[in-house]
Amino acid sequence: MAPRQRLAPWLGLALFACAAAPPSPGSAPSGSSGAPPSAEPELEPAPAHAADEGEPIADEYPVPSAEPPTPDVPAPSVVVPSDAGVAAARAKAESGKLAEAAAELSRVMARVDREAPLEDRVLAHALVGRRHAEKKDVKKARVEYQQVLAAWSDPEKAVKTIMGAAPDEAQALRRLGQALTAVGEALFFEAEQKRATALALRPPPFSGTASDEGIRDHLAQRVRPWMQKRRVLEGEASAAFRKILELQPAPPPRWVVAAASEVASMQEALPKDLEKLAIPPSLRRDPALRSAYQDALRDAMKPELERAKAAYRSCKSLAVKFRHQDAHSKACEDRLTALERQSP
Repeated sequence: MAPRQRLAPWLGLALFACAAAPPSPGSAPSGSSGAPPSAEPELEPAPAHAADEGEPIADEYPVPSAEPPTPDVPAPSVVVPSDAGVAAARAKAESGKLAEAAAELSRVMARVDREAPLEDRVLAHALVGRRHAEKKDVKKARVEYQQVLAAWSDPEKAVKTIMGAAPDEAQALRRLGQALTAVGEALFFEAEQKRATALALRPPPFSGTASDEGIRDHLAQRVRPWMQKRRVLEGEASAAFRKILELQPAPPPRWVVAAASEVASMQEALPKDLEKLAIPPSLRRDPALRSAYQDALRDAMKPELERAKAAYRSCKSLAVKFRHQDAHSKACEDRLTALERQSP
């Protein structure tokens, strides 16, 4: 495998070239219309490194800068899969015909798995997985995405396989970028399932006595344990999203930003869920108790809102570092602005 310093600038470009802005499997960024992210910006050298780690996706450590490519080397164009069937399917998927592309790939997948190069195999399974996710068939989508992850279970071997099969280093890096983008999509899908599990844990409605003591007991005995359990589930989802940042030899920018956006929106969802809790009739009848209950919930929400704002800031920072702007990065900017405006 080529030295990391030599891989960095080219692979950063290759990852941009391979990020054809497919819709996120199974979800749209929080607050978006559900439309696919916008087209990629003009290609620029991007940091090709495992991005920073933290809680949940942090911005605490210095980022090594990537050296720009030498002037006499042409910038990489979007890679065309070597396998004709995969190439045709990808073209259809990018033109909005994902269902047709997935159907065609399913008919030839056995041959693709036998004959196609590794980067084309993972792309093919990712496209079919994306179609199943679009139909909300999680079971079938997971089968396809697991094929992608299995192909990358030994990253060093996978990189050597791709680098060794291409006619030259430029082509090798483009194909490596294609493969890493597909792996990032598969990791994103897996993390989204854990995120959905966390969000499904709803806050407990008030069921205590209509008194100050009843409110305190409700918060201590029901709300606090719920928040603790929800945080555990959120932590598991965040760890799954963090695997995208840890992807070697370089994480794909679009999935890094998408992961950061989803983590931030997940953290914001907890205080939103508390805010949406209906005030029980027993408390509505007493203005003082109603106010005490609402104040108690607001106090519980404050630290969670601060965590959400910190996560949105990290998302914005990662979008800048990786020079990637799309619907996910815009959602981070919009939500951060809204939350900061709400702050006293």
